[in-house]
Amino acid sequence: MLPVNRWFHRNYASIDEFKSHDEIQGVLGEFVTLDSIRLAISRAEKIEQTNGDGRKTKETYKGFTFFRDNPDISVHKVVQMIFEVCEVK
Repeated sequence: MLPVNRWFHRNYASIDEFKSHDEIQGVLGEFVTLDSIRLAISRAEKIEQTNGDGRKTKETYKGFTFFRDNPDISVHKVVQMIFEVCEVK
């Protein structure tokens, strides 16, 4: 069974079936909700907090600072700013 079938409860014969624009858009429309985005933001904040509490070692590569064993990214901060600007409740 293709992992994408397990993850999204589908029955694709090949990964190429999943890769079409319409299929990906359908899956995203079904699984990506404001609640799931808020949950992802919350999880990202927890990762960021855990990484920053001194238990992880920061590394820098080509001007980017990250934690190799538990990387976090700042996409959640951009999404939060978009929510604030657009007054998403």
